[in-house]
Amino acid sequence: MFSKIRFSVLKRRNFLDLNNVEASIEDLLLDISTKRPTHLVVGAGFYEEFLEDIAEKDDIDELAELSIILEIDAITYRINDNIDNLEKTDNNGQPNFPAIKFQDLIKFEIVDENNDRKQELFDYEISDDPYFIFNSYDLDNQMRVHGYGQRFEIYYSTSIIKIDKENKKILLPVSFENLVERITKDIEPKMRGKSYYIINSENI
Repeated sequence: MFSKIRFSVLKRRNFLDLNNVEASIEDLLLDISTKRPTHLVVGAGFYEEFLEDIAEKDDIDELAELSIILEIDAITYRINDNIDNLEKTDNNGQPNFPAIKFQDLIKFEIVDENNDRKQELFDYEISDDPYFIFNSYDLDNQMRVHGYGQRFEIYYSTSIIKIDKENKKILLPVSFENLVERITKDIEPKMRGKSYYIINSENI
């Protein structure tokens, strides 16, 4: 397993299997009910991915359970098995159990409790208490009116997010207006840079 890390950062790390075969991490698999990560989607080499893209080869990926991922050093991870032995997706690249790929999830429509569509999902923090990470151009622009020069990233605990897979929607528990009020109250303005705001079961 590994310590707290963003998926966007994890994808850039080096991965090797037990035979020192290099692996590329293509996606993160989430349990559809808990929204917690279960597997890394291990991609094939560039040429095989190209063949899949042009429909010359089935879109089959290997799935490495997080429990068999070992951190070797700051930039290298070991998949504690041979890639060929890993569980596989179906011919369309989808898991054979209730789960969803993160890259599919970021394409979902995102609405808050007022049905506003002003936040965008772009990353995921893998940890004991995982978070979806959102940004919003509308939020950054609105906060500038209040004297804030920095950009904002909003961390939502996975436990308070609802996913409607059938209708391809992510439902946020906080309205855009309430988010502006919260940030104005809790965060000091800066001329530039970035600030983070965390929303979880303790402050929802």
